[in-house]
Amino acid sequence: MTAAINGHQQRRSALVVAAKAALVGEVKTRLCPPLTLSQACSLYECLLEDIVAKLEKCDAAELWVAFAPKGEEYFQRHFAQRGRLLTQRGSDLGERVHHIFVDLFHLGYREIIVTDSDSPTVPLSSIAQAFELLHGDGHDVVLGPSRDGGYYLVGLKSPTDGLFHQIPWSSTAVLKETLERASGLGLKVALLPAAYDIDVEHDLRRLWGDLKTSSELQQRASRTYAFLRNLFRHPGIELKGQAPRPLRDDKRG
Repeated sequence: MTAAINGHQQRRSALVVAAKAALVGEVKTRLCPPLTLSQACSLYECLLEDIVAKLEKCDAAELWVAFAPKGEEYFQRHFAQRGRLLTQRGSDLGERVHHIFVDLFHLGYREIIVTDSDSPTVPLSSIAQAFELLHGDGHDVVLGPSRDGGYYLVGLKSPTDGLFHQIPWSSTAVLKETLERASGLGLKVALLPAAYDIDVEHDLRRLWGDLKTSSELQQRASRTYAFLRNLFRHPGIELKGQAPRPLRDDKRG
């Protein structure tokens, strides 16, 4: 596990981006078609870069990037100077999320928030609201609902065995099952404003529509906006011309 604390004083809260290495054929494959694998990879890299850049502005917490197995070389190369790195561990998503919390609570943090790496419309104010809810005594869990039935954010103030166990991940029942599990464990849950992640073509077109009408979102997700402006330069998804250039040239499996 890559998880060293440097010499300066540690903040009481941790803000974690759960991410995968942006490698062709490994990310956002449900967008193919209409995108090519290379375009999907470049899009994910833009999403990840924008979200990390946004969360770097959160002064209340230490920024961590928790990466999926086999991604250490990529994240050491591109993100080691921007946040602390943590290798995810576990056989499924539930175990990996659980161990992110266990590993970081073990380092002494009091509140931990884990966000996804593909929900670009979430404002920094929602992150601040999540920490405020955890700071008080009224809530044990904070969830940011996604419109597909999952959630883009989860925050805890202590390790919670069983909260993520046997949840039907990648289904529309994720949020519902998690809320029921939290209730059964006697945990008080707060919900943030809903958002959406980018998984399928409908999400992509929705994001482009939102970007075109919101200058604030264009600034918040500037790399993603530039990528999609190129991609949607004609009506419909333009696939006949040259694909948007990747941010980096090292996308190798």
